[in-house]
Amino acid sequence: MVHEDKKFSTKNPRLMVPTKIECNGFILRRLEVGDAPSITKYCQDPLIHQMTVRIPFPYELKDGEWFVNNSIPKWDEGKEFNFGIIINNEVVGICGLAGFDSLHRHAELGYWLGKPFRGQGIMSKAAKAVVKFAFEELKVHRLDVWHMEQNEGSKRIIQKLGFTHEGMRREGHLKDGKWNNSVMYGLLESEYLKKNKVILN
Repeated sequence: MVHEDKKFSTKNPRLMVPTKIECNGFILRRLEVGDAPSITKYCQDPLIHQMTVRIPFPYELKDGEWFVNNSIPKWDEGKEFNFGIIINNEVVGICGLAGFDSLHRHAELGYWLGKPFRGQGIMSKAAKAVVKFAFEELKVHRLDVWHMEQNEGSKRIIQKLGFTHEGMRREGHLKDGKWNNSVMYGLLESEYLKKNKVILN
C-alpha cells in the first residue's frame, strides 16, 4: 500500500493527509465532482439500501450529486473523509470516516460496495487501509463502527479488522417502517498499534 498526494488535503494546514491510497487491485481516493454517475450506477441495489441508514432506493443521479457535493467540503473542513473505491476509473464503492472529532480524536468507519465486486476481498482491504489512515494519519484515539444486526457480511469484515464488540443498540434505526437493531464495535489506538506493531511519531 502506498500513500500519495498530501498537497491538497484539507484547508487546515495542521491536517495534511493523503488524498489517494494505492491498494492491491484498486485505488482509494478523495471524491471528485465527476464521480456521481458511477456512484449512482452501483447504488442501484436494494441490498445497499436495506443495510445502510441513509442511502435511498431507487437511487437517482441527484442523490449521487448531493453525496459528492456534500463530501468534498466536509473533507476540506477536516470533518469527514470519504474515499471512493476506484476500479476501471469508476467509483464502485465508498469507504470512509464520518464525524471526525479532532479534540476527542474519534471517528466512525462506514462503507458500501457495488454488487459485482463483492466476495473478492476488496472491502476488507479497503477498510483495512482506511483504518490505517484513521490511526496513522488522523491520529484518532478511538474508531467506531456498527452494522445492522442482520448484516453478516459487514460483521465478518469488522471482526477481521480487530474491533471489539461493545453491545447492541436496540431499535436505533427506522428502515422502511421497521425498527432495526445495530451491533456496535470499537477499536482503540493502543489495540491498533499492538495488533499492527506500529510505532507512531
